[in-house]
Amino acid sequence: MQNTLDNQLSGDIRSELFRSDMTLIHVIFNNNQLSGKIPSLIGLMSTLKAVRLDSNSLDGIVPQNITNLKSVSKLYLLNNKLSGHVPNLTGMVSLFYVDMSNNSLMHQIFQHGSQNFHL
Repeated sequence: MQNTLDNQLSGDIRSELFRSDMTLIHVIFNNNQLSGKIPSLIGLMSTLKAVRLDSNSLDGIVPQNITNLKSVSKLYLLNNKLSGHVPNLTGMVSLFYVDMSNNSLMHQIFQHGSQNFHL
């Protein structure tokens, strides 16, 4: 597994990284210089357990189908340029930690089990 943390990666996240014939466990691209949108195909990766796209320059909305990631326990999207509404994450049954701070997202509070998440 190649570490993609702090590698000064730049440009868009290519949709080809999220193919249905792949088994991805972690997507860790934090602390780089990535820009553009979060590919909606990420929502098709049912095997994902952790998503770290924080501390980049990603913009646009959080894809609605990110809620399909039922196995994700950690979702880090903080310190980007994301905007719009946050999808309802209550169906992400394994979600333990989420941070979408320091974006321009429409904030909401939602309850997940006995935990409240403040976005």
